[in-house]
Amino acid sequence: MPGTARERLAELLGEPGKPGELEQQAAWSVYQKLFMTDLSVTVDGVGPLRFPVSEEQSARLRELGRRAR
Repeated sequence: MPGTARERLAELLGEPGKPGELEQQAAWSVYQKLFMTDLSVTVDGVGPLRFPVSEEQSARLRELGRRAR
C-alpha cells in the first residue's frame, strides 16, 4: 500500500478518489463516545492497564519512558 498515511487510511475506509487528490479534499473526522469499559490498553512490560491507573502501574510506566529531546 504505497502513499501517505492519509491516503492509506482513505483507501481502507473506502473514500473515493485517486492518490494525490486527497490533499485537495476537505478534511473530515469522526467522533464516537465510548464507555470506559470499552477501552483496552496493554503496554509491553506492564501488561493491561486498568483505569484509573494505579500507583504501581504508573511507576512501571515511568520506568519504561524516556525524556524527549
